[in-house]
Amino acid sequence: MAAPPPPAPAPSIKLKQLHWDKLKEADENTVWRRPSETSEGDQHDPLIDFDELENLFQILEVKSSATRAKKNEEVLFVDQKRAYTISIELSGIRKAFGDIKEALMNADDSSLTVDNLHALCRALPERNELRDIDDYLGGRHIKYRGMSDPRKLGIVERYFAEIRDVPRLEERIKCMLFARTAESSLDKVEEQQNIVHEVCHEMKTCEPFLKLLQAVLELGNHLNRGSHRAGAVGFKLDALLKLADIKAVDKKTSLLQFVIDQLRKQDPSIDSLVDAMPHVKAASTIQLSAVEAMIAELRAGLKLVRDQVAVAKEHAEENGSERFVESMEEFLATASASFAALEQGQRDVVAELEDVTRYYGETFVRADPVKTIRTIQEFLTIFRKISLANMIANGKGSKNSGSRPGSRASSRPSSARPSPVKTKGSDSTNAISVDVSI
Repeated sequence: MAAPPPPAPAPSIKLKQLHWDKLKEADENTVWRRPSETSEGDQHDPLIDFDELENLFQILEVKSSATRAKKNEEVLFVDQKRAYTISIELSGIRKAFGDIKEALMNADDSSLTVDNLHALCRALPERNELRDIDDYLGGRHIKYRGMSDPRKLGIVERYFAEIRDVPRLEERIKCMLFARTAESSLDKVEEQQNIVHEVCHEMKTCEPFLKLLQAVLELGNHLNRGSHRAGAVGFKLDALLKLADIKAVDKKTSLLQFVIDQLRKQDPSIDSLVDAMPHVKAASTIQLSAVEAMIAELRAGLKLVRDQVAVAKEHAEENGSERFVESMEEFLATASASFAALEQGQRDVVAELEDVTRYYGETFVRADPVKTIRTIQEFLTIFRKISLANMIANGKGSKNSGSRPGSRASSRPSSARPSPVKTKGSDSTNAISVDVSI
């Protein structure tokens, strides 16, 4: 085996490394033994220009910022990552720090948008940061003793230095933000409550739906004759979801199709049942717990504003307290009354949901107050599909009826809406046969 090459002297400059698994010895008849010596046993000339290699693949050292003159150094107290995040928030506001302070002092929400206030909530100084800034500006900071030039502060530190005199900064920003967003939250809750009021009214007064329930009750008692299910005075609404699954002997017509066709003979408006209950779909997705959570947030926000107004009155000598109290009291005068009405409206909503649930003979569950509405919505979805398919089939059937002389359909008196239903025999207990398919 060939002896390993002598170790190369350490380079005078730092070079990039090639990471590999080094072979310490070269066995006979391996590729690594071959180039190590010439035929005469002498070392061959290098294939690589090492000077050029070092020139191209050296590691360039970046001069440390510590070499800058001390007078040009920024004074930083905020963690670098946190400072970067806060600087992004501040840059989105696009206002001078002095203007931001003035708007906060005067509780001037016209100068700051909701997004601005959200950003300021995310850019609040911590106590230790304010303490460091106060010590620096007073020339007492242990690291910068005798220094107090605010121009040397970093961007975020300059912002903190500007707003540090705003009384109860965090609470003030939150009060201003709540005052700007409370109306929108009140409207959202009120909208949800109105939907529930409307759907409860529809569920009690929609004649097509009540007539359909009566038809299903009659049909069910007739089909269940002779069994323990007969003689029902009502039924749980989830039975409506099973009607589309029960097929006639033709294996196409469902019990729901039959009910719709039967009702359509007496009242064609049955096809507009879904339109007669327009709020069911929206009401079925309402989560009462989410609505009550929004009300709880409004309640907490109002308490925060009241508490901060009381504190500001106790410290009336503080700069900006008078304008803050004036602005927040004006807001409380209208928001408190609206919130009281909203709370009463929520109690009414729960009572209405319980009432309409019991109206249909269902059990009201406080944890799932819209369960009955959701069941009706599921049924209306199925109903719409079946009704639409029936109407399409009716249109096709009316076109074909004239081309089949002697058929039973052609022997009927003409009408604006021919019935698509055919029954075999006059006995209502016979199997249902419908000449349409979906």
